[in-house]
Amino acid sequence: MNSNKEKNNSHKRVHKKLQSKRQQIKTQIFNLKWLYDFNNKIYFTKMLNVNMSLLNPSTPAFEPLSFKFIPPQQNESMIKNVWKHNLKSEILIISNLLENYPYVAMDTEFPGIIVKAQGELRDIQYQNIRHNVDRLKLIQVGITLSDGQGNFPSGICTWQFNFDFDLSSDAYSEDSIQLLRQSGIDFDKHATDGISHFEFAEFFTVSGLCLNEDISYLTFHSGYDFAYLLKTVTNQKLPETQDEFYKQLSLYFPVFFDIKFMVQGIDKYRGGLSRIAEEVGVRRFGRMHQAGSDSLVTLETFFTIKNEEFSEVSLEKYANTICGLAPNSQNQEFSPSFAR
Repeated sequence: MNSNKEKNNSHKRVHKKLQSKRQQIKTQIFNLKWLYDFNNKIYFTKMLNVNMSLLNPSTPAFEPLSFKFIPPQQNESMIKNVWKHNLKSEILIISNLLENYPYVAMDTEFPGIIVKAQGELRDIQYQNIRHNVDRLKLIQVGITLSDGQGNFPSGICTWQFNFDFDLSSDAYSEDSIQLLRQSGIDFDKHATDGISHFEFAEFFTVSGLCLNEDISYLTFHSGYDFAYLLKTVTNQKLPETQDEFYKQLSLYFPVFFDIKFMVQGIDKYRGGLSRIAEEVGVRRFGRMHQAGSDSLVTLETFFTIKNEEFSEVSLEKYANTICGLAPNSQNQEFSPSFAR
């Protein structure tokens, strides 16, 4: 009992310290001057050389409104690829946008499933996630920003973070890698230009994208997505139990919605993200099985379903529960949504 209290107090101290650090960073972002040329699709960025301290690896650091999405003519005008050379500049841009665009759709790509938990376990589905995530590395994270009505920022609204991943040394499932290759993921470039997981954690933690109650995450069947993101941000293995996982998740990502959980029991919303998006008339930009495109589809699908099915219903009861990992209840069979 005392150990749990000490752990909770430690998390709160880390939370407070990082909130203070993020505020310091935000006071310096005023010097970020960026212009977007709609014709030439060029960013011009001028920044302070912000000196951030390293994240200590030992500490786990709707009102219904109608809207219409008007996509630009080219996919590239919406989705920005982020590699190690432009990580800092793009994180600063995102941080500067969050106050006006606090809804963050998130998706990940990872190298499949290589182990399966055995035995009579109360949280067997979570254990499957934990044992795989602890052994594997994240390949991509995609995020898309919007305001509370689903409106995007002008120009770039989606960022696709590409991580360091080397097929010659990192573990993976061959079937998953083949699927990602076919979807256009360049593993040679990931090996040479991919973002360090540790560096990503350093910038992400002080960006406002986590440890922030004003941000709402929008996801689809996101057990693996949040598990990989939490492991990466904390630079630690996942908590041993599902209950501990939810406690840590509530600290780093206090508000989130899982579309798959929201629409359980509604027949027309059966299937994966792409099938449901097609059902509600959401058009895909970019390629399926790439995290940026999938996060963009997730955001548009969320707001379309919200307006069609939940316009007169509070979403509070759907908050902070992952499909397949319902807290304190019998979990359904769970597998990641590869059939996007």
